[in-house]
Amino acid sequence: MPFQIKASSINNLTDARYFNALENTFIGFNFDVLHSQHINILQAEEIVSWLYNPPLIAEFGIHQTREEIDFILDKIPFVGIEIPYENRNIYNDYNKIRFLKANAHLAVYETKELDFLMLDINNSLLNIQNPHLSIFVEIENPKSQIIKNVDFSKFKGVSLKGKKEERPGWSMVDEWADFIESKIDTLPK
Repeated sequence: MPFQIKASSINNLTDARYFNALENTFIGFNFDVLHSQHINILQAEEIVSWLYNPPLIAEFGIHQTREEIDFILDKIPFVGIEIPYENRNIYNDYNKIRFLKANAHLAVYETKELDFLMLDINNSLLNIQNPHLSIFVEIENPKSQIIKNVDFSKFKGVSLKGKKEERPGWSMVDEWADFIESKIDTLPK
């Protein structure tokens, strides 16, 4: 499987259309109202209506209930979900591509049936040497010095965190384009 990109916390059409045009890219909408980049279901539906066959991921927070998750999943045809490690008890309830967002307390023995493990670029677990793990590394800032020291070839993908659109047409795409273009030709196929 080729290296993949997950655009996380998408909340505007500019970013969604940019990432929809890239191959091997998941588009994530964050439905956690406590998250600064959250989106409501009506906004997400409007954005999705402008996209062509997008592989959508619904992103949830630690406090969200199974009922809330099910309600959102019934509204839009998501191919996958992302849930926090603390909600791992409901992880296997969903027959979709599943991202488990880990914290530093993740026990490696609990990762046997993961689709994808999501790790922050600052997470000490990035050094795990486990061939059974499909790891996405999450990056918040494309200009971070840490990025320069990461060997992306050992990961299945990268998750790029979205931001609010500063003004129409000016968004995270402008910040991430150089990073994405520099990696596209050097990443494993």
